Amino acid sequence: MIAHISHPITLVLVLLATAGKAEEMTFYFTGNGGNCLGCEWIEAQGEITANTPARFAAFADSFNGAGSIAFDSAGGDPVAAMVLGRLIRERGWGTDRRELGTPSGADPDRDTICRDACLLAFMGGVGRDIDPNISLTVTGVGVDPWISAEVLEYTLEMGVSAEVLTIAANVPVGQAYDFDVADHERLGLDNTKLTTDEWYLEPYKAGLVLATKQRYGPDSELPFTLFCRVEDPRLHILVVEPGDYSDHTFPGGTPLNVSSGPSRYGPMFIMEGERHPLGPDDVEFVRKNETGLTASIRLPETLAIRGGEDLSFTPNLGRVYGHILQFSIPLPPASWITAVRQNCI
Repeated sequence: MIAHISHPITLVLVLLATAGKAEEMTFYFTGNGGNCLGCEWIEAQGEITANTPARFAAFADSFNGAGSIAFDSAGGDPVAAMVLGRLIRERGWGTDRRELGTPSGADPDRDTICRDACLLAFMGGVGRDIDPNISLTVTGVGVDPWISAEVLEYTLEMGVSAEVLTIAANVPVGQAYDFDVADHERLGLDNTKLTTDEWYLEPYKAGLVLATKQRYGPDSELPFTLFCRVEDPRLHILVVEPGDYSDHTFPGGTPLNVSSGPSRYGPMFIMEGERHPLGPDDVEFVRKNETGLTASIRLPETLAIRGGEDLSFTPNLGRVYGHILQFSIPLPPASWITAVRQNCI
């Protein structure tokens, strides 16, 4: 049970705010000098102060679109941390806890922290992604600053379990508690875990298709469909990447350009370590519009019969386009695939 403390929040939380002083938090776009996806990032480093929300707002205004912030902070002012968290949420940004490099690339595994009030700011992320080897930490500060109506309301508003506050309030003075991987998902601290719905058979036209959805984060959903056509009995997988791609341009006019034939650097399926590069006849179509990017890809016959195994696909687009159309998904049972192939649409 979360008890209400009648002290004003500025007094109740004062020990968290003064638990340790550091440089005031700054936000910056940085990288480690590499040419790869993940070689550049947005970092929030330093102490959260009353000025931090305004600093973030100014940074966000200068940034084209929404980003995801990797925190490196010992904490600071919890009231400001909640204001910051709400701003992060309102702007549609995400939050990260992961290993960070440096602009010079000299120390890619430097230790980073997100402690006490930083945890409150971290909660604001629309998507909250935590590396399994990186922790969120709370320290015992001698009072129960976590047990207040304001903090409880904020925590629930951000979609995080109130149990986080109970854990934080019970850390003995002078000790620390690191939320582990099991805590991250159970308490809603990490909401970006990939989940796949069960495949289901569905009638379509005069035949059958298999359908499922993958979910990543609170609002990201990728539909998949397995089917064959009467005039083309090979098994197809249809994937829809949500988003507005109407104005996107790709090399060769499509994100799955296989005009030059199969290549180890081009799009390919992977199953159990076996690589199957796509040829010119393997892509039925790729369509882009304001609601998404839809691709229909024919599966190699050797993979189409291996129900129940994990099928991965990489478009090998490079860092400019990120992971567009990249996926890994378990295939349905072989008997279900056989049923679809006997009932092409």
